[in-house]
Amino acid sequence: MSVVEAHAQVNKQIDDLLATIYLVRDNNELVERLFDQLVNDLVELTFLETHLDFEEGVIDLRDFQEQIATLTRQCRAMGLPHQS
Repeated sequence: MSVVEAHAQVNKQIDDLLATIYLVRDNNELVERLFDQLVNDLVELTFLETHLDFEEGVIDLRDFQEQIATLTRQCRAMGLPHQS
């Protein structure tokens, strides 16, 4: 799967999660699990967007590596990825 396809797939998953969260908003346990998945998908989307910027020449290899390293450090500092 290409980065563009993965990006589109994650965007669709996020849309689906947001719609589902609204539909099950009265079920706190399910909403919590869906929010965990939403956070994971948003983090994945951030990494994919950085990779897409690199593939499209928006950033060079050094910037790509620095941004990925920074994102990774930030995720670890926040306890991500969250395992349910």
